[in-house]
Amino acid sequence: MIKKIKNREFEFFKAQVENEEFIISYFELFESCFGKREGLNREWYNWFNLASPFGKNDIFLVKDLESNQLVSAYGLLPYQVNYNQKLYPAALCTNVMVHPDYRGYGLFVETGLFALKDSSKKGNKIVIGIPNENAIRGHLKVGWNQLDNLYFLNINPFLCEDKPLESGIKELTNYKQLENISSFFEKYNYSIVRNKEFIKWRFLERPNKSYKIFILEEYEKVEGYIVLKKFLDEEQSILKTHIVDFGYNQIHHLKKLLNTSIYYSKQEKSHLLNMWHLTEESTEYNCIVSIGFRKTENFNYFINYSDQINYDNIHNWHITLGDNDVY
Repeated sequence: MIKKIKNREFEFFKAQVENEEFIISYFELFESCFGKREGLNREWYNWFNLASPFGKNDIFLVKDLESNQLVSAYGLLPYQVNYNQKLYPAALCTNVMVHPDYRGYGLFVETGLFALKDSSKKGNKIVIGIPNENAIRGHLKVGWNQLDNLYFLNINPFLCEDKPLESGIKELTNYKQLENISSFFEKYNYSIVRNKEFIKWRFLERPNKSYKIFILEEYEKVEGYIVLKKFLDEEQSILKTHIVDFGYNQIHHLKKLLNTSIYYSKQEKSHLLNMWHLTEESTEYNCIVSIGFRKTENFNYFINYSDQINYDNIHNWHITLGDNDVY
């Protein structure tokens, strides 16, 4: 599709994500928009854009026909969402960018409209977005629905009582141990689909990041798992740990997993442990707070693009840091 905007002609099209010429141009655009990023290399590109168990990333592009330069990109990574006990084809909005020299042409909105129209034709019923402060206004202009913010809950592990490692806790040694984790998410009326292939791709195969995964076993059956990531907060010069993902059978299993995260954080000398939680109106939230986590003022925006969802009832939704590719 060719569109004229302010006397310039732009071509809108979908990328061939395995094309070498495109990949080179994509990296050039990425660096022009965001600067040099640690870990932004071909290994990351192949993992993120080509290797997901749900399919290759759909990347939508805009080219300035006069300069033959890529000037905008909008990624929609295939996911699946379980909504009200029904599976829907879905996507995660990723790496939206407009070249600094081409801001003012409305390309953020135009590229979004083009991408989401194609996504709808493909059959995606739900699109998920976790935009930053700079991007939220553009997404809302496209027509996204803004939901409750994803607030961080924090705890200082060293203010917690010293306890031994919970019984039944083991470090994951093989992703096949998570064969039946899909059942953990049947309790929610909205969650991004988890299975052992997703965990393998998202956390075990990701380049340039390291995660620690613990499972909880009772009577030789896995009753829960938790994914942790230690990192250095350079601004505050302290070690922190994210609870990146978790799933569990019953609420007492969640409590054991959270205690495990505190135990691990102490062992690693992390002085802050945090996680996302969408709502304060749930048994799950009450369990997290009972451990000692407290809601902070820090949050990420959460948006959806869908005509399938009733946004009046989100108290039983499950969203974790691991649902966003950034963490």
